This record gives sequence, structure tokens and C-alpha cells, in this order.
Amino acid sequence: MAAIAESWDQIEKGSSRVDAPLELDARTTEIIAAHFGLEREMELAFERLVVRPKELGRLGFGHKVSVLKALLDCPIMDRVTGQLLAFNELRNAAAHPKNPDLAPHIRKLRGLLRGSGIPRSSEVSVSSYAAVITSGLQTSLALATVRRAFGDMAKTHS
Repeated sequence: MAAIAESWDQIEKGSSRVDAPLELDARTTEIIAAHFGLEREMELAFERLVVRPKELGRLGFGHKVSVLKALLDCPIMDRVTGQLLAFNELRNAAAHPKNPDLAPHIRKLRGLLRGSGIPRSSEVSVSSYAAVITSGLQTSLALATVRRAFGDMAKTHS
């Protein structure tokens, strides 16, 4: 009987941890939401670039970035790749707060966004960083589309 009571106590302790509300601050929520948006943008890019995107399976964030870099051969995508990976590091730091100091991750991301027209102020939201990264990804997609169209035209007129 004591063993059953002890087991029940362990189950209750475990369930109380599961039932505990997540205590996410506004910034962490913003980071996670923006990361989700960036990941969705990559999935939409796959739908445009890959004949059978579902065959890619369940790729992790870093793998998705690598596949996009392989598919989109342009200097803008080279920059976007670093920005996406830095944003992923920021998200991981926010979501798994062993060391809750996000400042180094934000500084790294801000440095990678230098020259993109975004102000260097600490008042700029993380969502703004994600919007700039999305813009770079969309520009890379547009360039790839134009290159393919003109490449196909050049082949037909040769």
C-alpha cells in the first residue's frame, strides 16, 4: 500500500509541473511568434520552389534554412541565411532559458541586419527584425523566379 501511495505522490508531482501555467513574458512570446512566422515563410517558399514539398518531410529550422540556401543562389539569400540562423538561436535562448540573457543574441541579430535599413535602436521590436528577414527571403524568391524565367527564355531562343 505504501508503494502505491508513493507512486501516486510521484504522479501528482509530475502532473502539477505539467499543469503549471507557462510564464512567458511579452518579449519571449513575440520572439516565439516571430520565429513561427519565419518558419512558415520558409514553408511557403518550399511550396513555390519544390515540385513536391511534402516529400521534404519534417525538417528542422536549420535544415530548412540549408535547403533554401541550396535552392536560392543569390547574395541576398546568403545574408538571409545568417539572419535566419541567428533568429533561431535567439528563439532557442528565449524558449529554453538556461541563461535568460537575450542581449547577446539580439546584438548578433542586429549586427547581421546592419545595412538593411532597420534602425540600430534597442527600441526596435523583434517582429521588425523578422519582417526584414522575411523581406530578404521574398526578394531572393523573386530573383530566383526572374532568373528562371529569363534562363528558360534564353534556352528557347538559342
